[in-house]
Amino acid sequence: MSQRKSWDQYAMGLVSAAEERVSCLHFRVACVFVKDRVIVGQGYNGSPRGFPNCDEAGCAKDTGGRCVGVHAEINAIIFCGASPYEKLAGATAYVSVLPCKDCMLALMQAGIRRIVFGSDYLRREINQDGKFQLQTDTQTVSLRLAKQAGIQVERYIPETGKTEIIVKGRERKEE
Repeated sequence: MSQRKSWDQYAMGLVSAAEERVSCLHFRVACVFVKDRVIVGQGYNGSPRGFPNCDEAGCAKDTGGRCVGVHAEINAIIFCGASPYEKLAGATAYVSVLPCKDCMLALMQAGIRRIVFGSDYLRREINQDGKFQLQTDTQTVSLRLAKQAGIQVERYIPETGKTEIIVKGRERKEE
């Protein structure tokens, strides 16, 4: 007899499955929204509508050479439909990677109350010497925003199927 998975284990499994749809050549990120034990949305990073997929035509870039890929969290919110706040207020976002600052702001606006992530946000950037270095300030800013908004942030530990609280959430009155 097999042991039934917890909701955190199940949702993070769905995140892993959604990552298989990613066409980005550099990052594989997916997001699944769960509210009251119902899956209410999902998304993954990739090229915006009208652009070819990166794995077929190379990275989609703007005229300045910057990536124009849409982040998983933003796609998941968009795919919720016309009134994402109605669907997402109070929901949990399960994400491959800790959301960047912009995605954290979008999740805050969508009413997300809990975030469970698999990996730290460790983006590489080129420093003044032309060498790659890890950009960790984005992670610090994201966690600070979550704390200010009262969003609980937890790291998923796949070996145990449990989570570790990184930022303690708080009850918030609706405005």
